[in-house]
Amino acid sequence: MGNRFLMTFSVGSFILYMGWALYFTRSRIDLKVELESSYSELMLLITVESFSGILSLAWGYLGDRIGRKRMISIGLLSAMPMLFLGLTKIPALFLVLAAFANILFMVSQPSIMTALVIDKERSGRRLGMFNCVGSLGWAVGSYTMAYLSENLGPWAVYAASSMFIIFSLIIFSVNYPKSVERGVESNIHVLLRKLPFPTLGVSLAYMGIVYSSTILSIKLYYELGTNATLFALFYGVLPTLLGAGVNILIGVIADKIGGYLVTLISMISYAILFPLLYLSSGMLMAVLWIIPLYPLLYLGVSKFFSELAPLELKATAMGAVSASLSLGGMGAGLLGPLADFHGIDFSLFLSEVLILGGGLFLYAVSKVPRLK
Repeated sequence: MGNRFLMTFSVGSFILYMGWALYFTRSRIDLKVELESSYSELMLLITVESFSGILSLAWGYLGDRIGRKRMISIGLLSAMPMLFLGLTKIPALFLVLAAFANILFMVSQPSIMTALVIDKERSGRRLGMFNCVGSLGWAVGSYTMAYLSENLGPWAVYAASSMFIIFSLIIFSVNYPKSVERGVESNIHVLLRKLPFPTLGVSLAYMGIVYSSTILSIKLYYELGTNATLFALFYGVLPTLLGAGVNILIGVIADKIGGYLVTLISMISYAILFPLLYLSSGMLMAVLWIIPLYPLLYLGVSKFFSELAPLELKATAMGAVSASLSLGGMGAGLLGPLADFHGIDFSLFLSEVLILGGGLFLYAVSKVPRLK
């Protein structure tokens, strides 16, 4: 797998991230502002999105057994519920459609990522390039959301999202390397014994990260005067452009120091940033928001988990990445009522406890021999 493989997958990454950026930047506004939902309902959206990833461990293992390319093809079905999101005015139906779109897509995600991490020595660089180009796609998608919303309406945003997701999955499927299309028989129990501690640590920290970032994203929207264009610029475009610039560097660093250390650094960084976002206002908050920490977290966790798995179970490991992050996201969704009943101050404090607790737990369990 050489430069041609990485180039075609990078093109697919750009289109895929563009499609999902359209969905993510529009869906929060639609549910919280346009449909006048509560923070509990907003967090419920995070929960249904996260539930889709919890099944990823099974999807990854299934890809290792029956064929990773087949799993990518199943993901094409996600376009159907996505098409109808812009047509509903009922919060409950909006949540159901979002759940099906995310669940069906996540069937394909572990198998897509497997092709990038098969080569352990270069997996960090490949993940960095994939995420770098994907970040550019996210930036374009975020800005395109504002244009489509203002000129054609929300339905056009979700229609475009569906189209881009379909195109990207076709690219991945057609260009999937035959040499890694299916794993060989392996004892999954060895990998499963390594996963619980890292999964719990990552999930706890990510729960706090999602909880804080979701609440603070609404604060950002109001700090920017409820201007959809400015919100798209600072919420999606600028962070992902900066993220694109650092992704390759993070990949190189991860190949040198390992995904475990990169993951810990990302957790500590988030714990410092969120209080600053809460205390700031106006353009100062907007400037702080664009600091690109998510590439550090996602690449670190992906590299870390891939290092735990043998070659024949890489899709299972990538599924475990999604499952860990999804468990955290779902947990954040379940915490939603706390913001409504106890206020933002308490909720952000709880987030700090979860982030630092997850980081400390991950550090402590790294001393357990089974993780080495």
